[in-house]
Amino acid sequence: MRLLALLFAFVVVSQAETVVSIRGEDFHLNGKVTYAGREWQGHRIEGLLMNSRMVQGIFDDQNEATVKNWAYPDTGKWDAERNTREFIAAMPEWKAHGLLAFTLNLQGGSPYGYSKDQPWQNSAINADGTLRSDYLARAEQIINKADELGMVVILGVFYFGQDQRVTDEQAVIAAVDATTRWITAKKWRHVLVEVNNEANVKYDHDILKPKRVHELIQRVKAAGLLAGTSFGGGGVPTAQVIEHSDFLLIHGNGVKGPDAMREFIAKVKQARGDRQIPIVVNEDDHFDFDQADNNFTAAVKEHVSWGFFDFRMKNETFDDGYQSIPVNWGISSPRKQGFFSLMQRITLAHPQALPNTHAPGEVDRPEMVQWIIRDAAALPGIVVDETAATLTGEWEYSTHTPPYVGLGYLHDRKAGKGAKSATFTPDLPQAGWYEVRLAHCFNVRRATNTPVTIHHADGETTLRINQQEEPPHAHLFRTLGTFRFEKGRAGFVRIANDGTDASKVVIADAVQFLPVAAPR
Repeated sequence: MRLLALLFAFVVVSQAETVVSIRGEDFHLNGKVTYAGREWQGHRIEGLLMNSRMVQGIFDDQNEATVKNWAYPDTGKWDAERNTREFIAAMPEWKAHGLLAFTLNLQGGSPYGYSKDQPWQNSAINADGTLRSDYLARAEQIINKADELGMVVILGVFYFGQDQRVTDEQAVIAAVDATTRWITAKKWRHVLVEVNNEANVKYDHDILKPKRVHELIQRVKAAGLLAGTSFGGGGVPTAQVIEHSDFLLIHGNGVKGPDAMREFIAKVKQARGDRQIPIVVNEDDHFDFDQADNNFTAAVKEHVSWGFFDFRMKNETFDDGYQSIPVNWGISSPRKQGFFSLMQRITLAHPQALPNTHAPGEVDRPEMVQWIIRDAAALPGIVVDETAATLTGEWEYSTHTPPYVGLGYLHDRKAGKGAKSATFTPDLPQAGWYEVRLAHCFNVRRATNTPVTIHHADGETTLRINQQEEPPHAHLFRTLGTFRFEKGRAGFVRIANDGTDASKVVIADAVQFLPVAAPR
C-alpha cells in the first residue's frame, strides 16, 4: 500500500508540472500555444501572456520602525504568513479569469506603489548574496501552486531601493546564482527570471544597470532558464539586453494613453529588429478598462502581452491595490474587477456573448459557490463549455447564481423567445455509447420547459428540462440519457428557448459526454 501511495504521489506531481517555452513571439504552456485559437476583435490573442504585478506575495519587513505600517485592519498587526496564504487562496480565481502569469519579486516593490525613500527592509537576499529561508519557503508555496494551476511566475530577483542592502558586485552575482540554483533544484519549468525590476532606474551596483545587466541575464540562461530584465515606464531595452534576453519586459508607467502606448511599442519593436522574441508589459498603472481604447487593448492589438499594476491610492481602503501592504488579494475593488473582467472577455469569454453585469462575489446563493467547477478540463469525459458553443441570437454571461462550469453561464435575457440556441459539439475520440449530462444552475427564475435536443448516431431526441429543479450530480449536472455517437464531431446537444415562458430565463452552461458500455 505504501508503494502504491508513493506511486500515486509521483503521478500527481508529474501531472501538475507546467512547462513554459517560447517559440518566436509566442509563449507556450506544455507544448501548446497560450490561448490557443483565440482571437479578439480580429486580433490574434494566442501566444500572449496576460499578467499582473503581484510582487508582494512574500513581503516582510525586518525594520522594527516601519513594520507597524503594514498592520491588517482586522488584527492590528502584520503577518507575512497570512499574506502568502491569502495570495495562494486567490490564485484560482485569477486563473479562472484568464490570468496566465504574475510577477513576484525577491525584494518586493514599494508598499505605497511609489515612494522616494525605502526605509523598510523587504529582501529575500542577505548582504552577502545568500538567500533567506523564510522568504524562499513562502515563495515555494506560491510557485508550487502556480505549477498546479498551469500558471507562469515571472520571478524578479532585485528591486531598486532594496538592492543597496547587498554588499557588493560579488554578492549580487552570488544572489543571482543562488536563485538559479534554487529554481533548478526544485525542477520548476514554469518560471521566467526577471533579473531586476527597471534596470534603467536608480540601482547602486553597476552590474544591475543597463550597460552590464546582460551579464547577469547570461548567467541565468547558462543554467537553462528563460531570462530577461525590465525597463522603467517608456524605457526601451538596450541593444545588449535585447541581444541576450529570451523576452523583453517593458513598463507602461508614464505612457499616458493608448496612442502613446502604440508609439512606445513601435519603438520597442524597431529596437528589437530581427529578434522575434515576445514583448511583455509586466507593469502598467493606466486603467480605463470601461473604454474601448486603453493601454491594455492597445497592447494586445499589437500582439504584446499586458500586465496590471495596481496600488492603493489616496483615500482608498484595504480592498484597493495589489502592491500596497497589507493586500486584499481578492478581486475586491472596481479597478480590479475592471481589469479581470476585460481580460476574461479578451482571453476566454465567448466572443458573441454580452459581458457579465455582476461583480465577482456578487451571488444570490453564497453556499453554492463551493460547487463551482473552475476548470472544465478537470472533469471526466469530454466537456464542451459555453465558450466553445455555437450561439444563435443574443446571450449574456452571468455568475450571479452558482454553481457553474468555468467562467460562468449564459442566459437568454428572457428575450427573443424561439430565436435563440446554443449548440455544444464534442470532438469524440471514438464511436460508442456516451452518457450525456447537462450543466445548469437552478432557481425559480429559470424556465421549466427548456428544449434540449441531442443529435446522436440513431437520430435526434428532444427533451424538455425543468431548470428550476436542482441537478442531482454535484448540484450542477443532470443526465439527459445514454446515446450512441459516431467518432468526431457528428453529434451535438442544442439548448434552445422556443416555447419557454417570457418571464423566465433559459440557461446554457456546459455539456459532458461520459463513455459507457453499450446497453444490453
